[in-house]
Amino acid sequence: MEGAVVPCHTEMQARRGIWNIENLDFEPLLKDGVSEFLFVWAPLKMVGATGSPGNPVVLY
Repeated sequence: MEGAVVPCHTEMQARRGIWNIENLDFEPLLKDGVSEFLFVWAPLKMVGATGSPGNPVVLY
């Protein structure tokens, strides 16, 4: 990806729809014995961006 400032993020997120989500704390789920859950991620829609703040939500 010649000329891209962040080629990995551009390829994975913008072109393939694969998000790199970091710094999630699953410890409370493990303590509650949760083994299955629905993970919902609502990033901001920003044209041309390769990252966005968002609020992760887990339903179990």
